[in-house]
Amino acid sequence: MPRTIKGKYVTEAAQVFQNGDDFWHAGQYDEARDAYKKSAVLYKNKDDTEGEAFALMRLGELELSIGHHKEAESALLKAVELTKDFDFSQNTYGEILINLAKVELAKNDVLKANYYLKKATEKRNKYAPKMLGDCYYDGIGVPIDSCLRIVPMLPNQESMLHDRKVLSPHRPERQMMP
Repeated sequence: MPRTIKGKYVTEAAQVFQNGDDFWHAGQYDEARDAYKKSAVLYKNKDDTEGEAFALMRLGELELSIGHHKEAESALLKAVELTKDFDFSQNTYGEILINLAKVELAKNDVLKANYYLKKATEKRNKYAPKMLGDCYYDGIGVPIDSCLRIVPMLPNQESMLHDRKVLSPHRPERQMMP
């Protein structure tokens, strides 16, 4: 989402959004929160639904980063409602769903996290399949038998199952979750 053209802010909402980022990076969380909320309102007043959703998503990311899971979830669910039915916001929608998955993982609700990752994958978000695959690979949120049925069995894989390990040429050996 472009915020500047030739070094000048496109809108006041973009400038306020950037202020939120600056506050966050400086550890001024209350000021960052206020800036993201104000940015969302400014985008809304300009009928920029995706901008509003993006500001709410960043607010959710901020809240998650400081351990405010309830507030993060609230901001992200508002952003989901804004973007779920628009083709133009497919990437933003997918990113919001990934952030909701992160909130659920922080709350130790892996099933709900997998649900959001699956939805993001269905929306063709480019990061969601890898994150979902990592969960499956690590046995997070799925029973080990279900996890192994996702990938076709390879020759010699049967012998690895008794140790409850799966080897990958792309990763070091990892222990499956019990």
